[in-house]
Amino acid sequence: VILTQFEATLAAIETIFTRPEAAGALKILNTAPALAEGARLLALADMLILNETELASFAGLAAEPADPETAIAAARGLARPGQTVLATLGAAGAVAVRGDEVFRVAGLRQRAVDTTGAGDCFCGALAASLDRGLALPDAMAFANAAAALSVTRAGAAASMPTAVEVAALLATA
Repeated sequence: VILTQFEATLAAIETIFTRPEAAGALKILNTAPALAEGARLLALADMLILNETELASFAGLAAEPADPETAIAAARGLARPGQTVLATLGAAGAVAVRGDEVFRVAGLRQRAVDTTGAGDCFCGALAASLDRGLALPDAMAFANAAAALSVTRAGAAASMPTAVEVAALLATA
């Protein structure tokens, strides 16, 4: 699994996704922050992860999707053949489209202290789960729970939960 985001240079993302060593790897691109010039790289990824703002930007929507159905439609419009497009919807959870399939995970309401790093937490937990062989719906549920826990704590790196904490939340959800 290769996970990167637009905080890396666009040239670096293009290089890593097109190197022969990347063949066979799951290439995940988190589109944060939404950079218009990054649109040319979207097709290089096997999976895109976008938040509501990024989804609106890259899908050409006038506003952020107001509901999961609008997000699903926008994700479908953005997806290339064989590509998974996953939209994080904050407290509303996440949705993903892959071909004709739609995957949903409900939000896990938590008392938010600091949302800094929640998107990074989601992406890292999703990539790690997929690398461990979890199916996409299970990986989405794990990542969603990890991000939900991360917002209950201050800071970015300091807010990242352990796998045991995430499993405990999932057991009670």
